[in-house]
Amino acid sequence: MMHALCLVIYWFVCVFSYVEAAEAGGSPTVVTPSGTILGSLMTSRRGRPIHAFRGIRYAEPPIGELRFRLPVLITKYKEEVNATAEGPACPQDADPGYFLDEDCLKLNVYKPGNRNSTSLLPVVVYIHAGGYYSVSGRSDVAGPHYLLDKDLLLVTINYRLGSLGFLSTGDEEAPGNNGFKDQVTALRWVKRNIESFGGDPNCVTLAGYSAGGMSVALHTVSPMSKGLFHRAISMSGSPFSQIPRSQELLSLALRQARLVDCPHSSTRAIVDCLRTVPWRKLGDSLKGFRDFSIDPIIIWRPVIERDFGQERFLTEDAMVSIREGRISSVPFIVSQTRDEFFWEAFLVLDNFIYTSLINSDWYRVSPIAFMLPSPSDDAAAVLREAYAGSTCGSQRSYQRWTANSIPLMKPTRAGQLPTLAPTLGPMPFSRSTRWTNSVEANIGANVWSRPYVGNQSLENNTEDARNLGKLYGDAVIGFGVHRLVNLLSYQSQPTYRFVFEYMGNRSHYEDPATRKPVGVAHHDELIYLFSLRVAFEDIPLSPSHDSVMVDKLTTIVYNFARTGDPNPLWGTSPPTWVPFTPSNGTHLSISEQYTLGQDWYKERYRIWEQLYPLDYSLASL
Repeated sequence: MMHALCLVIYWFVCVFSYVEAAEAGGSPTVVTPSGTILGSLMTSRRGRPIHAFRGIRYAEPPIGELRFRLPVLITKYKEEVNATAEGPACPQDADPGYFLDEDCLKLNVYKPGNRNSTSLLPVVVYIHAGGYYSVSGRSDVAGPHYLLDKDLLLVTINYRLGSLGFLSTGDEEAPGNNGFKDQVTALRWVKRNIESFGGDPNCVTLAGYSAGGMSVALHTVSPMSKGLFHRAISMSGSPFSQIPRSQELLSLALRQARLVDCPHSSTRAIVDCLRTVPWRKLGDSLKGFRDFSIDPIIIWRPVIERDFGQERFLTEDAMVSIREGRISSVPFIVSQTRDEFFWEAFLVLDNFIYTSLINSDWYRVSPIAFMLPSPSDDAAAVLREAYAGSTCGSQRSYQRWTANSIPLMKPTRAGQLPTLAPTLGPMPFSRSTRWTNSVEANIGANVWSRPYVGNQSLENNTEDARNLGKLYGDAVIGFGVHRLVNLLSYQSQPTYRFVFEYMGNRSHYEDPATRKPVGVAHHDELIYLFSLRVAFEDIPLSPSHDSVMVDKLTTIVYNFARTGDPNPLWGTSPPTWVPFTPSNGTHLSISEQYTLGQDWYKERYRIWEQLYPLDYSLASL
């Protein structure tokens, strides 16, 4: 009883101190079990005060001997933490001047600033996108200005990227998965400290996009993450696709060593040398991992760790874990956009070299571009027939590709297709990925609804771009999301699926002539969940469809974080969003109107299921 009373008194003192500082007009201050943290003030879209705590270190700096090591949770700060400014993004291939540093294991906490109640609020922890090699949790990429109109706390995190986060030699030198272990460490920090901010440590929603969405799914089967979150949102990302899983990524370690002139006679030689390479050089080496256009989109992946006495993120194949019921069963939202990575087709077909290569060497390009297990001649032939006709690459070539065997070249200006202008693509801080020609586009929503094409080589035209875009969308994201939602549907907790079909006034991939979207691209729903000031102006309050979409998506996240059920949806007389089950195949289509549908892209995914069969019903055992 005395212990319980002390906890109540401690909580009262913390809340009182916090509110008093804010009401006095000063900087908000929080006293946590780990120490005192000083924040700053922001304002939400609707004018609500936000108490922002940015750049909080959650783990010891992963530098020197701690490079390639497990993260070390900070349990006690030596002095007051000044969390009034952004921390750096982790090393990556970014424009000069963008704030990067290897000492990047930091997070941001955002809290509504005008609450008098001491009741604890739900917490959303967001894991950023970026293919495990780019982006960050900074407020210019994942700003709180929309979600913090709701009564919730938002936590955004950084984790190590590229080789610094995912180097794996398959032995004791580098078992792998350190970037995922950074995420776990951030969750442990939240568990320890978030109540002092007014957040409920027993009501944590883990959300992520793309690589972050893949991470969320992996956390449900990781023994390290058990009990650290209570709901999950995986947007446009899944680890359960055709991508092969492994116990090591030694080939990537060797490639990284060669790129920075390190010896590679042994794994120890590789790791010892890489530990001395300047972090900026490692971050800048990303382009050396590209084999075709900007592919492969996914370079580093989770590995099944062998036991060397370390804490392991994955002890077995995640597919085995989920199918045999070794999963943290929590309410789940799974989503994707209508067109996903369609825009990659424009990059390929607008470049004469890439178009020639994909036509003449389909069987060599396909495993790289579409993330197929290698060799995959049979699968490549089926996909070629289904998506783009049978004549492309009719002379099969079986030799293995070597690193950089296809040059990374800037697109030619063929003049037939609109060249899309990525504003936040796989490498969002590198403006070398921005394209500028202004050929007019005439592509509407209807062009994405037709089935696949006939027998002809791929050419620089809208029809071929549409169909190759479907293949990219399904291969990179769609099939994996389809597989994830079907696996989860056999678990004990509800799984909700939505498809984002809204094409508003802005997109990550636009026709540069009109600055208008030409599809519903990967990342596009993030425009309405977060302020993305690195690329877009904030969406103002207005009767516009864009403004309404902010209300729709933030309401879904808030309701789900609070109760585990996204209903009721925002708006007048919305439908009731029912969970996805094996029998109903239901999804919610989100556009200007809500629509309930069944069996999203069923015919297209059936092709993939035939290539990579899986009995989902075993997941119910």
